[in-house]
Amino acid sequence: MSMSRLRASLYVLIGASFYGMTGVITKFAYGDGYNASQVAAGQVLFGTLLLWIFAFRDWKAIRDYPKKKLWILIISGAFPTLTTIVYYIAIERLGPSLAIILLFQFTWMGVVVESVRTKQAPSAYKWLSVSVILIGTYFAAGIQIGQLDRLDLIGFLCGLLAAIGYTGFIFASGSLGLGLPPTLRGAWLNTGSLMLILALYSPTVYTDGALIEGLWKWGLILGISGAFLPSFLFTKAIPHLGSGVASLLGSVELPVAILAAALLLQEEVSLFRWSGVVVILFGIWLAEYKSKSPEKHSSRKPEPEA
Repeated sequence: MSMSRLRASLYVLIGASFYGMTGVITKFAYGDGYNASQVAAGQVLFGTLLLWIFAFRDWKAIRDYPKKKLWILIISGAFPTLTTIVYYIAIERLGPSLAIILLFQFTWMGVVVESVRTKQAPSAYKWLSVSVILIGTYFAAGIQIGQLDRLDLIGFLCGLLAAIGYTGFIFASGSLGLGLPPTLRGAWLNTGSLMLILALYSPTVYTDGALIEGLWKWGLILGISGAFLPSFLFTKAIPHLGSGVASLLGSVELPVAILAAALLLQEEVSLFRWSGVVVILFGIWLAEYKSKSPEKHSSRKPEPEA
């Protein structure tokens, strides 16, 4: 079903905004005594359950869908889980400022992936948008030059792997499972995430009593904001935009994270960091404004499935 470019862009912005909220919500969960593996496991479990509840009515669409393509979709569900795991390691070893800058390399990675897929060179405006967003990220992260002398190699590699994982998730959301309704695509993607969680932490992560004792609350909140809504909105909208533009729109995650930290955690945010937020928002506007110019008279068709 066709979707207007404006509506698809809003869906991606909303989905990325919910992702931006998860960092603050996770801090509240940590404050209740839960660790990273428990929080990640709860998020994936409830996100997957919610997606399957909404996907159940579309179950018949799976009958004629090629099993090989279905398994590719499921395996691609590892991207968001791996992103979370390696990003947490990057934060631990580098600190949040450097980690977020490395994560935000997904902006140019998404542009490159789309360029390879479509065999079309990115426009100058798209690269300009990437540059503006990365400059804004530097300011918004509050990075100090002195921190660059203390780079930890493992943390650096994990930060880049987080960017690759996020790029993969955006690509999978927009390019795989296009013969299925968005609800089913999101459900199968998150099923892959759940399978990876079980493989990494074993089923005991769900049977040790933490869920019943209160983890369910944070798992449900994070499942909605970090899995259900982003997966549903991304799989619905990105096929109409392309992974390159979606990556640039996804940069709204950082401004939302900073705003949420200021409002909910009462963190002080300097004028230096707020200026970075403004620059990122300008880069997002530039990407969307210029990218829709050649398509004023025609709707973008969803990209063919790989």
